Amino acid sequence: MSKNKNGLKIFEMSCNGKNVTKGRFESTWEEGKISTPATMNLDTMEVTAEMVEVDNDMGCLLSEKFVSSDGGAIYTICPHCHQYALRTVSIKTDSQRRIISQELECPQCK
Repeated sequence: MSKNKNGLKIFEMSCNGKNVTKGRFESTWEEGKISTPATMNLDTMEVTAEMVEVDNDMGCLLSEKFVSSDGGAIYTICPHCHQYALRTVSIKTDSQRRIISQELECPQCK
């Protein structure tokens, strides 16, 4: 385990040869948010989250993301399989190299 420039622990580890990072799986619903501990394999983009029970109806699912513990990276979760983070497959920029649009793809659903 290492520390970033602010002294915060960076939870990156190798598990059976896999590049894995710890973080939180966050889902946003019509009636609130749920956040649980999770890990993400940075090679496959697969996210594994702890399961939680929710007592009340949360309404419709609006979005899901993985937030890494190192205080930075946020990954959008596939809205179809709910198991993999989306990868950027193409980026379009303007003449000043500002991002105009980007195309995301799920490594599982392609």
